[in-house]
Amino acid sequence: MKALLAFVLISVLVTAQSPDIIQCLRLIESGQSDSVLVLLQKSSAKDSPEYIFIDAILTEDDKAAIKYEMLLNRFPSFAYIDASLFRLHSYYYALGSYNRAKELADNLKNRYPNSPYLKQIDKVEYSDETAESEDSAPEVQQPETKQVYFSLQAGAFLNRQNAERLLKALAGKGFDSFLEEKEIGGSLFYIVLVGQFDTEVEALNIKKRVESETKTESKVVKANR
Repeated sequence: MKALLAFVLISVLVTAQSPDIIQCLRLIESGQSDSVLVLLQKSSAKDSPEYIFIDAILTEDDKAAIKYEMLLNRFPSFAYIDASLFRLHSYYYALGSYNRAKELADNLKNRYPNSPYLKQIDKVEYSDETAESEDSAPEVQQPETKQVYFSLQAGAFLNRQNAERLLKALAGKGFDSFLEEKEIGGSLFYIVLVGQFDTEVEALNIKKRVESETKTESKVVKANR
């Protein structure tokens, strides 16, 4: 019966040029994401904001951020821009890019003062983020107390399998890596970290090597033992 309902919904939705977001969200929430993927494959409006938004929701790695950024840049008046801002905020916060996360939070507050997503970001605290120069050598720092350590954040994923895939690849290259879970704005992120160093300098020393091996950007983060 559930499969028949999904088929009927897809048949109706495909007749529309752009995906019906409400119906797609209902299918996703009921665990029928595969049915929505079929819908997207049949859609003739792959350049529409509706398509990009649903596609971004179904994208379970960091490529989703690219799609949400595309919505902000190309369709600033799209009805679900507040949801896109919130999801981007959660992603960048999990990644440790607090400046960008705060910028997105401020944008959401200014443009959508009545958005339901504001309740989920009102209590978020933003650490100071210092921009690093590629050309300048890091300043040597004195070791901090043993309660604090530095790690290299190699990735942040909504999908645990993607995080574990990166974790396995790092282990195969000889990196001491581990996985942490972090809930942000109602979304659970899986954070892949490399090493536990006493100083930021030690973490920076392997940053380029990790980025070269994984072909992704990474960030030094600080945490408590």
